Amino acid sequence: GLAGLGERATPTADAPPTIYWYVIDALRPDAASEVLDDGPLMPALADFRAQAVDFTAAYAPSSFTKTSAASMFTGLWPQRHGVMHGYVDTWPAGGELSFDLDRRFYTLAQLLADHGYDTWTHDFTIHVQPGCGLLAGFAQLDLATGADDPVPGAGQRLFAYEHVLGVHGPYTPSAAARERLGLAPPTQVDPAGLDWFAGPLSEAAAAELRDAYRAEAIDADAALGRRLDWLRASGRWDDALVIVTADHGEELLEHGGTQHSTQ
Repeated sequence: GLAGLGERATPTADAPPTIYWYVIDALRPDAASEVLDDGPLMPALADFRAQAVDFTAAYAPSSFTKTSAASMFTGLWPQRHGVMHGYVDTWPAGGELSFDLDRRFYTLAQLLADHGYDTWTHDFTIHVQPGCGLLAGFAQLDLATGADDPVPGAGQRLFAYEHVLGVHGPYTPSAAARERLGLAPPTQVDPAGLDWFAGPLSEAAAAELRDAYRAEAIDADAALGRRLDWLRASGRWDDALVIVTADHGEELLEHGGTQHSTQ
């Protein structure tokens, strides 16, 4: 949005000195809104939503991180920026398509860097690496995800994009998260390893899949809470624009499958 659909907009003089964009990869809206007997499944997120502008009709442009991130960084639909992923039946032998972001697109990080912001991020998935175009405009690529201070030495005007894989498979929730849901001791549940395509999962396997995801959401929320606490303790909170979102959701058998980027 701030990229103005690729046009070179200018931040106003009263633009927030800190813009912190925190993305929880593969977070489903039902997990973000679920309420348990002891309160919200994700209490830090619930508290943040109560203080923030809460977009209740927001849609991801893609179910694949790289495509969705390209849209978030440019304000363009995937058909326009061309960063696509998937299996295409019309390809002569089938096959996977994955494109990088063309350097002619002016990204949000470039816009803010050009106007004095110290820009930080990290290569947040195997699909996003230096040279792919998505990291254009970021001066620092060593944002420390999970660290107490993710941007040590950052300037007063800061744009940081932190992308965490808290609820992305494989699901390995903590003992505390599973205990809160009354689940068995921690075990890894990998949706990529479930043989759902060969036949329907048993009710027990499907329930374990969903419960492991929900437990991961509890852990992801704890990580978000620590980041929000850092923003407050660092003195950046009061004048900051803080964005918390997902890049896409996750399928838990609603369409007969698991994971994402296939629907």
